[in-house]
Amino acid sequence: MKSFLKIILITFLLLITFMSVKIGFQKVLLYFFDISSNELIVEVEKPLLKSKVKIELSCEDYNNIVLYKGEEKKAICNEYGPYHFLVSYDNKYYAKFRHFRENWHDQYSYTFKFQQVGKSISVSLDIDDMDWKESSLMMKPKGLK
Repeated sequence: MKSFLKIILITFLLLITFMSVKIGFQKVLLYFFDISSNELIVEVEKPLLKSKVKIELSCEDYNNIVLYKGEEKKAICNEYGPYHFLVSYDNKYYAKFRHFRENWHDQYSYTFKFQQVGKSISVSLDIDDMDWKESSLMMKPKGLK
């Protein structure tokens, strides 16, 4: 039994080592253990509710990952290149944001702020990236392009 466990452990360590050489150790940790030090912050002003917020992410290796749906669901992946955020509120309004990451190993805090403006909803995205300027959008009703 001990030799079987040793074989399993050695195989796992060899797999992690091989994958680390191919794609990087942090990506291996993210793959196996869903570890990411990127931060997702969602703020809503009354009368809006966090429970009605949904945030999806598409990046190089991942499509339409639900990061947030009333609560954080999944860690933000660490990839190089464009990050496409699809933000919706109450499945009635939506907005899209794009952030280009120059280094997959850089870690960011993504802060989404929602507020009601008349009968519409405004969402802003602030990223602690030196090249990013806070961006605000009026959310569009679903069904309109």
